[in-house]
Amino acid sequence: MGPDATTARTPATAERTKGEALLDVEYALELAVLSQRLYERLNKLIVLVCLLAGSAAFVTIFHPNSVVVTVAGMVVGLLTLVEQVYDFRGKGIVHANFVKRFSRLRVKAGSMTLEELDRHLGKINQEAIPVVQGLCKVARNNMLRRNGYLDFVRPLTRWERALQVWV
Repeated sequence: MGPDATTARTPATAERTKGEALLDVEYALELAVLSQRLYERLNKLIVLVCLLAGSAAFVTIFHPNSVVVTVAGMVVGLLTLVEQVYDFRGKGIVHANFVKRFSRLRVKAGSMTLEELDRHLGKINQEAIPVVQGLCKVARNNMLRRNGYLDFVRPLTRWERALQVWV
């Protein structure tokens, strides 16, 4: 029995496998898809509220009640400001681009070596933008379920469950 046979495999001594790298690609793709959906839905919600609250029909119906019309005007102004500051539509477009890039990488990953796969994954991740942290565990759990690792699925917080339902 050689000295390597008694050495325990710990995270510090374990080498990364291609399977782990493929799971990282799957996770990154799932996170990009969920982020894209979230930002697109937030943008659509803001547009819907602004259209409804700012429509002539709304103002005509509630004209006698100037408080409702004033609040609706303030809501439209506030949501317009929120959209300009956070640019949900732009973030959705950026994540759509990441979905395409990670999808292409997933397709090509079978013919790549571990080093090539890690290099390409790292290159894409360098350009990543911040994501809503509540989506990270949702994306991880979705990826684990899809790949048959049900024992590693973790429970979600209320916030994470709400995001999971919404996206």
